[in-house]
Amino acid sequence: MSTYFANDKYRATLRSTWIASPADTTLAVTAIPTNLPTIITVGWETQYETQFTITGTSGTNSSNYALTGVVRLRGANANIPENTAVNCLNNEEYFNQYSDQIAAIDADVVAAVADVAEMQKGTTTTASSATPTPTGDKETNELFVTAQAAAAAFAAPTGTPVNGNKLIIRIKDNATARALTYNAIYSGIVDTLPATTTISKVLYMLFIYNSTTSKWEMVATVEES
Repeated sequence: MSTYFANDKYRATLRSTWIASPADTTLAVTAIPTNLPTIITVGWETQYETQFTITGTSGTNSSNYALTGVVRLRGANANIPENTAVNCLNNEEYFNQYSDQIAAIDADVVAAVADVAEMQKGTTTTASSATPTPTGDKETNELFVTAQAAAAAFAAPTGTPVNGNKLIIRIKDNATARALTYNAIYSGIVDTLPATTTISKVLYMLFIYNSTTSKWEMVATVEES
């Protein structure tokens, strides 16, 4: 019996149509590799392009050569016609061949993740406001006040929050301490809500929305040293 090794270079064509459903368990081919590939691509760069893993071989001559233990990985979930090309590259060639596609897919995934993160975040930035108003209906909400020039009365966040939404408020005055007051929806459960800024110091407050109490509960506060 032959000894088979994974991912040796291999070229063939299908001897008969591969049926997608119910899926065939054998690919009849015009030739078998010297060493058995782990992954093969059928119909490379055509509408039938499909990748399979192969776990065994059968057949003793060109009339009955077959690859068995076939599992479709991805690609066309369709009947693949007789005479469609079958390709397997060795490991290095296989990954080089797909490197551009993989890079493009990676870029698309990164962009999609960034888009989702952005959709889940609501950020408001202002230099100064008498009634700073954060967003509240995103998974993560941020309000940045960079140079508060008057007393600030924080308004209720916009939108309809859900349980567990987070809100970060960052405020810094314009070199004069400013009084801070809050809509009743804010609650200082771990500490008293800060009543004033400290001259030219950044103040952070972290709130989590509690749908049971209908409050934005402050769970942490820290001021620049």
